[in-house]
Amino acid sequence: MDKLVVTCQQGAPTAQALEDKTQRLLITIAYQDELTRAWAATVCARVTELVGGDHAEIHWWHVPDAKLYEISTTAIKAAAAADIIVVSVYGENKWPVSLCAWVDHWVALRTVTGGTMLALVTVSDPPHVHFDAVSEYLRAVADKAHLEFCSEFRKHPASNAHSNNT
Repeated sequence: MDKLVVTCQQGAPTAQALEDKTQRLLITIAYQDELTRAWAATVCARVTELVGGDHAEIHWWHVPDAKLYEISTTAIKAAAAADIIVVSVYGENKWPVSLCAWVDHWVALRTVTGGTMLALVTVSDPPHVHFDAVSEYLRAVADKAHLEFCSEFRKHPASNAHSNNT
């Protein structure tokens, strides 16, 4: 996880700018459910620990809430301005239409240069044949938005429990 955190910091405001309180680290996190949110929260806690909690502004977005216009508009604007965008999702589910729409909108609005996209992808054990398609899609998005990209995969806890019981 520390490698992910270091990579995320590379495109962020400089430590001196954060220390001088001239800038804040803007982080937008999109997640699918409580499990994916918990993983993102762990990573986010480590980043904010490194930069100082007072220097980070975090926007959380629950993907299913995108049906609500106000939330999706806020999530789009937050991602367009973010230094770090974290997407914590399942690797084997069909992509929610709202997530694709969110990505398309913030990429089109993005004027910030630099930054990082972090993909946290939860997969079953054994993983589905196409589990890395999510990561590849997000890598292409990061390239289009001129963001550094890093990803991490982990097994779904339920699949670990299942494999331990057999």
